[in-house]
Amino acid sequence: MEAGTHATDEASSSRMRIVSEPNREIDKATTERFGVPSLRLMENAGAAVASFALERYPAAKRITILCGKGNNGVMVSWSREKLHEAEKLVQCCSSQSRRN
Repeated sequence: MEAGTHATDEASSSRMRIVSEPNREIDKATTERFGVPSLRLMENAGAAVASFALERYPAAKRITILCGKGNNGVMVSWSREKLHEAEKLVQCCSSQSRRN
């Protein structure tokens, strides 16, 4: 498991959680030191989420992606696209409430 990524054990339920604060620092360093664009990092993260879901739940027909605050849009879009390619029904939800 990569830094900032946590998965619960089999007994408690299977969920992958990406923790944003440590990842922001890693993303910034990767972009600055190695020239990897942040868009590519988000696409890679989205592909990893989709890969995790497909490997962990190959028989699942529906998959829900829950997003927290932050810049998750590209990652979620990329995950959704990859899961759709695998013929999965995908629902994306935000944990943030919208206020007017």
